[in-house]
Amino acid sequence: MGSQESVDVFLTIDQAWQARDYDVIKSLVAEDAELVRENGEVLIGGQAFADMIEADYQESVVQNGEEWGWTINYAFSVKPTGTDKPRGEYVNARFTGTSGVYEEWYQIENGKLISWHQTKRELTKVED
Repeated sequence: MGSQESVDVFLTIDQAWQARDYDVIKSLVAEDAELVRENGEVLIGGQAFADMIEADYQESVVQNGEEWGWTINYAFSVKPTGTDKPRGEYVNARFTGTSGVYEEWYQIENGKLISWHQTKRELTKVED
């Protein structure tokens, strides 16, 4: 297993995301971080990550009147093994929001996000 410190970095990123605190986001995302969204779009660095969050907020909340927020279902950290030079730790987190269920991997090294991958599953509608 990985460390609580990596989970704490993830939690700080999540809190800043919800608050749209882009200064905190940019301070915790490495300049060369590779960030892969559920739709396959690849972003590089903290500014691109902040721009993506703001664009999503503008579309979801401002244009479509949707709720802004999500519930963290779980988050845990793992440390990679079996390589010559493992980089940092990975935090796996699941979120449930109004638009679906998200699975995300945050690779944290020296207190910074160096990579992020996101997948999404649509919510299943239960019929009466």
